[in-house]
Amino acid sequence: GFIIPAKVALHFLEDFRLHGAFTHFGHPPFQWQCLETQDMRSYFRAEGQGGVRVSAVDPNVASGLQADDVVVELFGERVGH
Repeated sequence: GFIIPAKVALHFLEDFRLHGAFTHFGHPPFQWQCLETQDMRSYFRAEGQGGVRVSAVDPNVASGLQADDVVVELFGERVGH
């Protein structure tokens, strides 16, 4: 078995209520790499923050992100290790 986080279940239920179907989750307009080691976090100046390194950005979306940016939070939720 596996556990479904409450936020995921609530998203599914609200999506189904509004649209009569599940329309999936959106994807961020970038690709990422986890900052898994202390050396990586140190190199990208993310010690104690966690986060993910932006490895590529969708050129069709005006996100304001650039390769090698570090994202530590999305929509109020911390990301990464």
